[in-house]
Amino acid sequence: MEWSIKAISRRCAVTGVPFSPGDEVTCLICKPYNDGLVRYDVLSSHLSEFTPPAKILGQWKRATSKGNDQTGNLQQLANQEEFFTSLYIGESSPERELLKQLIGLLLERKRILRPFGLPKDGIQRFLHVRSREEFNIPTTAFSPEDLASVQDILEMFSS
Repeated sequence: MEWSIKAISRRCAVTGVPFSPGDEVTCLICKPYNDGLVRYDVLSSHLSEFTPPAKILGQWKRATSKGNDQTGNLQQLANQEEFFTSLYIGESSPERELLKQLIGLLLERKRILRPFGLPKDGIQRFLHVRSREEFNIPTTAFSPEDLASVQDILEMFSS
């Protein structure tokens, strides 16, 4: 399964100002109470003014551009890596644990993460190739209902 991030919003969620090429934007995924998932794109310079309407599950930064496909693919991969690492910040939740597993598998496939050791107690250790940082990724089985709980986020990563 190949995942890619849907197009960025055209305007800042805080100011309403249209994004310009080169603007640094922070993309946040929030989970309102039993209301699905929502993505907010905020100019990084206005991030301190953003009040999330719900719990933030993860986030990543990107620069807006009219770059070529290769630049876009590199940015997409960087977005996926940053979103993955943001899942390890803050409180754990069933959605975060499932996203760690799914996005971790994607990054393993792209050779960004490399497994080491044997799985133990439902956890597989992975090494981030460039940073040498270690991540513990769940290896538990998940159901179609579990996938449905993160479907909105997965759609942001689907081509």
